[in-house]
Amino acid sequence: SSLNYANEAFDNWQVDAVTVAPYMGSDSVMPFINHTPNEKGVYVLNRTSNPGGKDLQNLQVTDNEKRSPLYMEVARGIVNYNAGSGSVGAVVGATNIAELKDIAAFYADKSIPLLIPGVGSQGGTATEVLSVLRSVGYPVELARVNSSSSLTHPWKKAPVPEDWLEMCEANLRSMIEDTKV
Repeated sequence: SSLNYANEAFDNWQVDAVTVAPYMGSDSVMPFINHTPNEKGVYVLNRTSNPGGKDLQNLQVTDNEKRSPLYMEVARGIVNYNAGSGSVGAVVGATNIAELKDIAAFYADKSIPLLIPGVGSQGGTATEVLSVLRSVGYPVELARVNSSSSLTHPWKKAPVPEDWLEMCEANLRSMIEDTKV
């Protein structure tokens, strides 16, 4: 159950945050939120960076005759989850900058932290992400820009090069420079 997973993550592994999927409803998300210790967090998948994310997340839903993509309905749910705890953030990928912009604009005045994957190997850039966040008034200090693949194995599927450490260090320096606020 979600409560058992939350116990394992926060109590046994003592993680700082977990990522959860909203698609099984509040009964699968709330045990994580209710079990989140102080200074810990729950990031809910909002609009992911993987190509197949559009299959469900971009489906159009109708509410009071207004149509919007499912990821915007999820965003509204994330705001509601956060209202009771203050420990809930959203995972929003950097691979579709227009969607990131719409979601960040929605969250701009709602104190929702963003975890932003998709920078580096998946094609997003930290510079573009921060520019978009600033353009809609989103507080960039709440954004966590993630670029793990380009930092841990930038050679992708090729054999590990001899200068692998230098490649990783160069990408890390570049990421630090690109995300300075």
